[in-house]
Amino acid sequence: MQAARSEAKPSGESQRMAGAMRNLFPSGRAPAFALALALALLGAAQARADCPAGQREFRGAISAINPQKLFVDSRFDDNIGFERAPDTNVRGRAGWDALRAGDLVVICWRFQDRPRKAITITVQR
Repeated sequence: MQAARSEAKPSGESQRMAGAMRNLFPSGRAPAFALALALALLGAAQARADCPAGQREFRGAISAINPQKLFVDSRFDDNIGFERAPDTNVRGRAGWDALRAGDLVVICWRFQDRPRKAITITVQR
């Protein structure tokens, strides 16, 4: 006695989805596209991982600086001021006094601080 084989046929919904994917990627490049998308998202996540949890970052060029405060212009034309905190850490330069207008920086700060205090300043170049 032979067991009857039952072949499961795809439902109409799954056939439509498969057809839609074939139409979207007619040359079968869906796996390559998915890989490229995943790598792009991973790269974007790593680029934003400069500040520790609980802190925000602001990227831009220093437009003005004095002994107690600096102003940073972002690529969106936002000009934001940050005060020097007693424990401000400067990476990429010898210290606050070595920062210059035009330096590209990433400022880590806490959202709840009023006025904004620069916790960490990383000079990009």
